[in-house]
Amino acid sequence: MKIDFTGKTVLVTGASGGIGRAISLAFSRTNATIHAHYKSNKKEAEKTLQLLSGDNHSLHQADLSDHKEVEAMINNIGNINIVVNKLRQTLRKTLRKKKTFIHQSQKKKLYF
Repeated sequence: MKIDFTGKTVLVTGASGGIGRAISLAFSRTNATIHAHYKSNKKEAEKTLQLLSGDNHSLHQADLSDHKEVEAMINNIGNINIVVNKLRQTLRKTLRKKKTFIHQSQKKKLYF
């Protein structure tokens, strides 16, 4: 079974390494457009971006504990279909405020 997220945008927090990078790579293989978030490790975030399949992916720097930075990042991205978030309250509250659907990977697993 092939999963296809063509036309969907995915925001992945902590995409500069570890599970965030792995999730970004997995979604990119399904044709999704990835918005890869990082807090401070731009070099590793750029490496994630280079590893992604497809085009039109982007990097976004923000401190997720700072409401203003989170709101600026979300406004910069625009439409977001899927969020993979590491339980950061500020991001979740800001997205709820904008009535954006949040998929919490901790509650519902996606298998590729």
